[in-house]
Amino acid sequence: GIVNLFTGIFGFPGLFLAPFLAKKIGKRNMVLMARLLYYSYFLFAFLAVKFSNAYLLYIGLVLSNLFNTSGNIARDTMTSDMWDYQQYISGKRLESSMGILNTLGSPVVTLMAMTVPVVYGLIGFTNDWNLLYMPDIRTKILNVTLLLCLIQHTLSIIPYFFYDLSEKKHAKIILELEERKRNLDEELPGIGEGGDTT
Repeated sequence: GIVNLFTGIFGFPGLFLAPFLAKKIGKRNMVLMARLLYYSYFLFAFLAVKFSNAYLLYIGLVLSNLFNTSGNIARDTMTSDMWDYQQYISGKRLESSMGILNTLGSPVVTLMAMTVPVVYGLIGFTNDWNLLYMPDIRTKILNVTLLLCLIQHTLSIIPYFFYDLSEKKHAKIILELEERKRNLDEELPGIGEGGDTT
């Protein structure tokens, strides 16, 4: 609890810098910066396991959390931007369908999660937790766990390199959506009165 408290404190710089960074480098680059900085955590985590030093792990958590908050803010805002784009190309907002999309993707998530116990089984770790008291086995398990997390983290970064909805493009989309709304508002009174709007 105390470690999480102090680690969380180092997230405040990213929180305060989020608006400035969004204007300066864009939301996509904010996310990429935060995700790339997170590799510092993996570096120190591997070193912490190798040297059995918890302080190294804490240093990695602090470094990774410096801009993690701003990255999370940018990621959430990008989600809203994507719904705006969806409305722009289809005329409908589809936030309510997110649950359906998550359901369709859940088998893939489940399949990926099933690989973890399989990998643990390959190195001899099943349900015998007493193995964690053996330094050699514990080190191997921790390294494999970190490696799996590293692979997952790397895969999660790749889609952001293809994200091309810049702030300028999004601003133009908002202007277009506002224009459509104004046109619709002008048409609705005539339709409500049964008049011909053509």
